[in-house]
Amino acid sequence: MITGANAAWAATGDVTTNVDIDFSSAITGTDPYTIAGTVSSMTWTQQWTMVPNITDGILQFGNFNGGKVELQNNTIGAKDVVTITFDMAFGKLNGRHVGFDLLDTDDTNILTQWFDAYNGDFDDSNPLGLDWNKMYRGSNTVIQERCVYFTIKLDYAAKTITTNTKCYLEGTTKAATEGEFTASLPSDKPLGAFVLQGNINNTGRYSTFDNLKITTTEGDYTVATANYTVNWTCGNEIIKTETREGDQGASIILTATDKANFSTTDGTKRYIYESDNSAESVIAADGSTVVNISFREAAKYNYTITSSYNSTTLDWSTSGSVWEDQNSINAYYPRYQAIGSTLVGLAPNGNDLKKSFTITEDGFTADLEYTSQNIDNLYLLSEAENLGTSLPTNGTTFTDRVSNRAIIYGTDGTLLTLPAGKYIFTLGVIGGDTNSHKVAYTVKAGEEQIAAGDCTGNFLTLIKSGEFTLTTETAITFTCSDPASSRGIDLVYVQKTGEATIPATISSAGWATLYTDVALDFSDVSGLTAYTAACDGQKVTLTEVENVPAGTGVVLQGAAGDYSIPVIASSETAQGDLKGSTTEGKAYDANGTTDVYILVLNDKNEAQFTKMTEGTLAAGKAYLELAGKGARLNVVFEGETTGISTVAAAEQAADTVYSLSGQRVATPKKGLYIVNGKKMIIK
Repeated sequence: MITGANAAWAATGDVTTNVDIDFSSAITGTDPYTIAGTVSSMTWTQQWTMVPNITDGILQFGNFNGGKVELQNNTIGAKDVVTITFDMAFGKLNGRHVGFDLLDTDDTNILTQWFDAYNGDFDDSNPLGLDWNKMYRGSNTVIQERCVYFTIKLDYAAKTITTNTKCYLEGTTKAATEGEFTASLPSDKPLGAFVLQGNINNTGRYSTFDNLKITTTEGDYTVATANYTVNWTCGNEIIKTETREGDQGASIILTATDKANFSTTDGTKRYIYESDNSAESVIAADGSTVVNISFREAAKYNYTITSSYNSTTLDWSTSGSVWEDQNSINAYYPRYQAIGSTLVGLAPNGNDLKKSFTITEDGFTADLEYTSQNIDNLYLLSEAENLGTSLPTNGTTFTDRVSNRAIIYGTDGTLLTLPAGKYIFTLGVIGGDTNSHKVAYTVKAGEEQIAAGDCTGNFLTLIKSGEFTLTTETAITFTCSDPASSRGIDLVYVQKTGEATIPATISSAGWATLYTDVALDFSDVSGLTAYTAACDGQKVTLTEVENVPAGTGVVLQGAAGDYSIPVIASSETAQGDLKGSTTEGKAYDANGTTDVYILVLNDKNEAQFTKMTEGTLAAGKAYLELAGKGARLNVVFEGETTGISTVAAAEQAADTVYSLSGQRVATPKKGLYIVNGKKMIIK
């Protein structure tokens, strides 16, 4: 039966043109070909003098996906030869690439090629003979103009691909290099489409395409054919079988696909090619020819990759199994780990947090050795997606560059809360989709901004705060200038550099008061004693305490100097009668119904609570608030009257004179004083 390109009326050797486009005008999609796919960024130019022998129009294109030329109304037979010729030219291509695909009628790739700009070097390890290692160029390398002429022949009878590639460098100024190579045809299904691909979206970069021609040369279909059987076997078992047709008496040619290793549908077994008897087989007229392709069962290799620091095993590890012929894996590791309060890290491989391994045997093991990051005060280390927030998370497209391969993204939100203490906070973020895309972050502890920074490019950037102090449990929040599901917060780590403290100062008098809205611990504050105060209207009783609840005013006694008092967490309610404010507070009120008493020293250097008669009380100071009492109150320790007590207000001697600060004045000069509990001016 005749099944060639032009079926029954075609003669052996006849050539049929399937596609012939010179791009002198816009693609219109007329028969015998059509153009499909996204081609909106293509433009047509009448001439490009750089390319030798191109004097008509060319296709100049930028960024697009799949300009697809489909073959229609033409059948490619099992003995035909399909020839594809086309020209490509490149200019100023640095870090961008173009290419093409050949698809069979099932849309499966027969051949795929992507490259920046072919440089004229050949390598016979691939069908096009191109040197793969020299086709991609770094983003800082300017690619000079060059052009390449391709001829690709698909011989369906011989089941081969033969390519001829001719390259001109820098336009016409250098002689062409040329190479021809042959490889096995991976599929015996007919050619269905030619697909042009492009990724050139920067000004001043361009690529061109011209003179696409696809022809079919008719094979010899006059020879009688017969069926033969192809079996894929493993030992004595036939795994699968297929009936094929070929010329009687002809040798049997197997494709690369026929000999490819394969797995069962359920994935429980895999088979590795060993040999076949095609070389000794010819197609018998009676259909009795059987070709056996022998395979063996593949071994499965189990592996474990661990991590360590100074010979101590760390938490992260990965394990799995691979078939012996698919034994290359990527281990995606976290950038940082914690061992106690020490932060350890493993540098990325380039920008990628992965390491490749070749699994060579069952039970394969390897270790990733982390190194110290010189942080020994680590309080918390967490992948962002493991913080337990309600913020959106996603598996970023930059999975090779993100620990645990997931991120938090969004405009703003709360990441965590921290108890009282001194901290340094570090935010690890992955940034823009390209090296020029910038994303900015700010971080706050409560209302205070503690860090700000930006990241440019799709790799991890650390935004680090300075040391900050929290005196109470505080939320750590962030805002982001440009959230997207492909970029965001990868990890956080927090260093605790010390405990939160409240300052207190004791003057040479040895006494002071203190009020805070946080709980305090005086147990380890050397040289300082704290007392709560209870007042019955005539005297103030001081009781020594170590742990002071939030909102409690205290009297402090100690040597002159500055003290730092640790903040603690406490759920106890305020104690004693001393009040206070953390801001500049209680003001003297001449018309008020209550009086404010503050701690002062009398002329005998004795501590006493004296009625406040002017001004306002400083922030963080404690006071008593009483209704209609005298000018002074006794100060006693719990259970006994002390040597620093003063007489009760009701027993004051007549005409006793005190300064406004509460000190007794024996011979007052001109000024304002307190006499018998009343403010008077002495002239």
